[in-house]
Amino acid sequence: MKSRVVGIDIGTSAVRAVELGGADTDTPILLRYFEEPLPMGAVTRGEVVDVEVVASALKRMWGADKFSSRDVVLGMGNNRVVARNLSVPSMSMRRIRESLPFQVQDLLSFPVKDALLDFYPISETAGEGDSGPQIKGLLIAAVKDVVAGNLKVARAAKLSAIEVDLMPFALSRAITHGTTTDRVIAQIDVGSGKTSVVITDAGVPQFVRLLPAGGNDLTKALKTQLGIDEDAAENLKRTVGLTRSPALEHTEAATIIRDVTYDLLEGLRNTLSYFSNSRLDLTVTQIVLTGGGTHLPGFDAALSVMAKLPIVFAAPTGIAVGSGLDAKKLRATQGTFLVAVGLALGSRASANLEKTIGGEPRADLMPPEVTAGRQAKSLRRRLALVMVVVIAVGAVVSGLVWREATVSATELQAARDRTAALLLQGDQFFELRSVENAIAESKSAVDVVQATDIDWRTYLITVQAALPAGVTIGSVSVDATTPFEEYAQSEVPLQAARVATVEMGLTSPTLPSIPTWLDAMAELPGFVDADPGAISRSAEGIYTATLTLHINDVVYSAATKTGKE
Repeated sequence: MKSRVVGIDIGTSAVRAVELGGADTDTPILLRYFEEPLPMGAVTRGEVVDVEVVASALKRMWGADKFSSRDVVLGMGNNRVVARNLSVPSMSMRRIRESLPFQVQDLLSFPVKDALLDFYPISETAGEGDSGPQIKGLLIAAVKDVVAGNLKVARAAKLSAIEVDLMPFALSRAITHGTTTDRVIAQIDVGSGKTSVVITDAGVPQFVRLLPAGGNDLTKALKTQLGIDEDAAENLKRTVGLTRSPALEHTEAATIIRDVTYDLLEGLRNTLSYFSNSRLDLTVTQIVLTGGGTHLPGFDAALSVMAKLPIVFAAPTGIAVGSGLDAKKLRATQGTFLVAVGLALGSRASANLEKTIGGEPRADLMPPEVTAGRQAKSLRRRLALVMVVVIAVGAVVSGLVWREATVSATELQAARDRTAALLLQGDQFFELRSVENAIAESKSAVDVVQATDIDWRTYLITVQAALPAGVTIGSVSVDATTPFEEYAQSEVPLQAARVATVEMGLTSPTLPSIPTWLDAMAELPGFVDADPGAISRSAEGIYTATLTLHINDVVYSAATKTGKE
């Protein structure tokens, strides 16, 4: 974890960044906050369109040494990021992540192969019937290309993106940090091009929705329908607002503002109603507002009336303000920096990928290939450091040896003479050593052959025993190493070494449970990993599936032992 991290909120009209000190502690300090405006079109509804323009804005932020760290956390929260309620069988987070691609296609509007997936666990239940214990949570999915665009911006600005998180989660962290409550609260953020709704129960997110609407929709409507420029539209928007009695010259503008804004208000009310109808056990008691779009005069009052709920504006809690910042100036921003604060706060959980049920909301949307590349780079750096240490130690040892050789030259020469005499005596036993070497080589050859021998019959019996009742092995194909040829390893980074691959055709009278099969295989001796294949159903109702099993050299000793017994 990093002690100083910068959270970056790339919005439609501006990019905002906040640096926190002690981001990995319970007492973070807000050290710096800066904002750079973006021209219209550089970012559309949270999705970067012009990488160079956004990267230039970030470079200006760091160019004057405004920030002391180049480690940044990026946020995702546009209409190509989704959050859906999902229940999965109770198992480790690693197993849940592995099983997500097989379970979530029906929940997504884009192909699973194009998505980055994560899961936030909310609660655990005993389950009903034969389903067993279940973990309820939120599926988080983002289109890879959109995340890649934000990462490209960071690289172009020479910044190191250490995490990619969900912006609604970041906002929730900033609002609730350092506080406790047992209330059900709707946290609503209205930005320029998007609006997010997070409903929390005792601080734990229960529901997340991202709406493709924001303050810029109103600006565009005023520009188009009144034929004015953007600055004039912004001025009208903030002057007229949702006033009940506009001036005569503002009547048309007031009508446009009311029509466009009420579409958004209606969407928010419907979202809250949907949650209330689907979760009868939870009742929303308050709305917390953030975002530049909420500064429209009369917006909060209109939303309060339509939702029939009290409204407050968000403010960060549990975060100290550094001595170099003007607290009054920060308050004047009306919370526009809260998402960036929450993103920086999220880095404190980066070392804990095994999330706690109901713990701090966080999503890991970093592409796995980027994570693997960073780990490989870190490994190379450590190896280089070890090399430097080894060279330094070697130099010290060489110096000591040279000094000892200089001081004890006479003793060294005597040792050489004794060594020469012993070598002459050893020549007399040359034939004996040759015979001993030949015997040793023969024994080694036998050991090599035995060491790589696998008792496949016994091992497949073990596999059959590990499978659930009713599941049988129909066909088997084995690809294993030989004593004279090294087994080809996977080219995928971080894949563990293996010595054999077993492809099995399995039959089951019931619909196979992929997580159950994977858990059964994980208990086998020598298990490395298992890849499920296609599942088909015959006319007789029998299910057929393929399963590829990779095993390591642990099976050697097991097979040899079995053969001897």
